[in-house]
Amino acid sequence: MKRRSADRTTATSTLADHLKELKNRLFILVVVLLGASSMVYVYREYIIPVILAPYRSAFGEEQLMYLNPAGGFNFIFFISIYAGLAATLPVLIQQIYLFIRPTLPKSKQRIAGRLLLWSAILLIAGILFGYFVAIPGALGFLKDFATEYVSASLTADSYLHFLISYTVGLGLLFQFPLLLITIHHIKPLTPIQLLKSERWVIVFCMVAAAIITPTPDPINMLIVAVPLLAIYQVGAVVVLVSIFRNRKKNKLTLSISTPQMVQPAPEVITPPQADLAPLAFSASQTNAISNPTNQPTKTLKSSLRSLDGMRSTQKLHSPSVTRNTPPPLRRIERPSQSYRRPLAQSQHRRPASGRCIDGISPILESV
Repeated sequence: MKRRSADRTTATSTLADHLKELKNRLFILVVVLLGASSMVYVYREYIIPVILAPYRSAFGEEQLMYLNPAGGFNFIFFISIYAGLAATLPVLIQQIYLFIRPTLPKSKQRIAGRLLLWSAILLIAGILFGYFVAIPGALGFLKDFATEYVSASLTADSYLHFLISYTVGLGLLFQFPLLLITIHHIKPLTPIQLLKSERWVIVFCMVAAAIITPTPDPINMLIVAVPLLAIYQVGAVVVLVSIFRNRKKNKLTLSISTPQMVQPAPEVITPPQADLAPLAFSASQTNAISNPTNQPTKTLKSSLRSLDGMRSTQKLHSPSVTRNTPPPLRRIERPSQSYRRPLAQSQHRRPASGRCIDGISPILESV
């Protein structure tokens, strides 16, 4: 009972510590956001022309309009907030990393820091791409679309909403490589899976580009879709490099950990030395050893031929040496199968029932 209460107290204290740390992190972010927004409001004369640059490139010196009394104030206020959020982005990434770092093992803390850093870089790249490429192209198309029926008069709120949605949407879509790398770390992918997912990625990029870009022309949609596909391919290349590097590392580890089977050298078996005791030879054997010409040779046929052209039947015999051959083996005759040794009288046994095998006729007693 005491142990359960101690565990509950520990869990409650741990949760309270996490909530307190989260509150501290959020407080730091709010303070930094308010400070950055205040600085943007102070220096709005330098920041607002930067925000209106895409509009100036498409519409010239035409001023934006607002349709309610607080339109001008809302325009400056939201510019200050959005610019303050952009300035707070590095602090936000740092606070997220510091909050999740205690829950990660040491081997994953470095990877998490790199992922957050690359996430910020890709977000900024997407925002810059939307600001310098996508938004001017979209505004140029929209300005010349249906000019014979309507005239373009943009409000400050609509332009600011269009600018923020375009840039933030592209910044989020530029997170494709990190999403792919995160999935690969959770569940390792294969090159075949990456190739099979290409068609669905193309469809998704085209749909996302159609949603982000309000223009129906395919050129402006391709301006957004092609960079998304390029960013995805960068992530796919990073995953492929990681896959091949892991395979090479696993092969190297396997070759080091697996002991090599060394085949033993073949054992040289020396034949036993022959007994070199003196041997007794007969006179004929001694003569054959001393005179090698007297060794037995094969019977040679004569190469002479007779008058009719047939081979001569004469045979030339070389001198031979008589050998002391052992006598032939004698075959021992076994007794025939019909021979049977008579059984002794004691070997005759009488069944207990006094009858023979068929159970009918009695067995005669042997005399």
